[in-house]
Amino acid sequence: MSIWKARDGRNFFRTFLLVTFIFFLWGFALSLSDLLNKHFQDTFGMTRTYSAFVQCAVLGTYFFVAFPAGRFISRFGYRAGFLAGLTLTALGGLLFLPAGTLMEFWFFLLALAVVSSGLCFLEITASPYLILLGEVKDAPRRMTLAHSCNALGWMIGPLLGTTFIFNRDGTPSDVSTPYLVLGIVALLAAAAFALARMDYVKPAAEEHFDLIGSNHVPMGEEVPLFRHRNFIFALVALGLYVGAQTGVNAFFINYAVETAYFHKSFAATLLGIGGAGMFMLGRLVGTLLMRRISAEVLLVGGGIISMLCVLTAILMPGLEGSWALYGVYFFESTMFPTIFALALRGVGRHVNTASSLLVMTFVGGAIAPLTMGAIADRTGSIASAFIVVLACFFGVTVYGLYALVRAARRD
Repeated sequence: MSIWKARDGRNFFRTFLLVTFIFFLWGFALSLSDLLNKHFQDTFGMTRTYSAFVQCAVLGTYFFVAFPAGRFISRFGYRAGFLAGLTLTALGGLLFLPAGTLMEFWFFLLALAVVSSGLCFLEITASPYLILLGEVKDAPRRMTLAHSCNALGWMIGPLLGTTFIFNRDGTPSDVSTPYLVLGIVALLAAAAFALARMDYVKPAAEEHFDLIGSNHVPMGEEVPLFRHRNFIFALVALGLYVGAQTGVNAFFINYAVETAYFHKSFAATLLGIGGAGMFMLGRLVGTLLMRRISAEVLLVGGGIISMLCVLTAILMPGLEGSWALYGVYFFESTMFPTIFALALRGVGRHVNTASSLLVMTFVGGAIAPLTMGAIADRTGSIASAFIVVLACFFGVTVYGLYALVRAARRD
C-alpha cells in the first residue's frame, strides 16, 4: 500500500504535499539562524560563547512553547495548529525589519524567539498529523520523506542568506531581507491552509490505538506516559540528537574558517550546498533503505559512522575534518524522524502530550552550542569543542541499540 493511503483506502497525497511544505519552511527558517553566529561575532565583536545565544533564542524557545502548543492543538485541532504556527512565524520574520534598523542584539534574539514559537507550533502539529494520517507501520518512511523536504529548506536557506549576510564585495550585510521573505511566505502559506480542503484527522487525544501496530487498545489498558521506558529513553536521545545537529550547524562556518582557512561566505555556501545537500540526500536514501532495512538498524549504523566522522574532525582539523563533517550530515539525516516515530510507538492516546515533550527536548540545541562555544573560547580550538557532538551521538547510538533489541524481542 502507498505510504499516503489511509487504512480506509483514502488517498491523501495532496494533503501530504501541503504539509510537506511546512517541513520545507521550518528547515529554511532554522538554517538561516546557523549563519548568524559568525555574523554576530564579526558585527558586534562578541565571543563564540555569546553568539551561541542565537541557538538559545531559537531552540530554547521550544522548551517553553511546546507544551502550551500541544494543549492548543488538542483543543482546537490540527488546522488551527498550522494556522497559529504560520502566523507566529510570519510575525517573527517581519520583526526583523525594526531589528535591522535598531541593530541591537537583544532585538534580533526577540525576533528569533517569535519565529521559533511559530516553528514549534508547526513541528508539534505536522509530525503527529502525518503519523496519524496513514498506516502507522509506514510512519517512519512517511516522516523521513517529509523531512527530505525539510533538508531542501536547509539547503536553500544558507544559499539565500549568504547573498545578503556575507558579502565578498564589502557592501553592508543585510540580515533582515531573508527573514522578511520568510515572513511573507509564511503569510501566503497560512492563507493556503485556511482555504485548502485537508484530510480530517481527529486530535490525537481522541485516538485510542497502539502505535506499534494498528490494533485498538481499550482505554482502561492504557499505560501512563512516563511508564513507557522506550519513550523516556527516546526523549533523552532526541535531545542529544538535536544538540549534536545544532552544534555542527552553529559552528560549521567557524570550523571551516578557523581550521581550513575558507572565506566565511564560501564556508556558508559549503554549509548550504554541501552540508544541507548531503542531509537531503541522506534522507532520500534512508527512505528507500527503510523498505528493506529496519529503522532501528539505520539508527545504530548512522550513529556509529557519525561518531567516526566527528572523531576525524576533532583529530584532523582542517580540510580533512571539514569533509568529515559532510559525512555527519549524511549519516545523521534520518535520526530525527526515526527517533520521533519510534518514541511514539505504544503511547496510545498520549501521543499529543508525547509529541509536545519530544519537541521540548529541542532545548538540547540551545545547551550544546553554548557548551561548545565555552570550550572553544577556553581552549582556543574550535575542533576541540566537537567533543560535545561526539558525546551526543554516542547517546543516540545507545538508544538505537536499545530500540533494536526491543524490536527483536517484539518480533
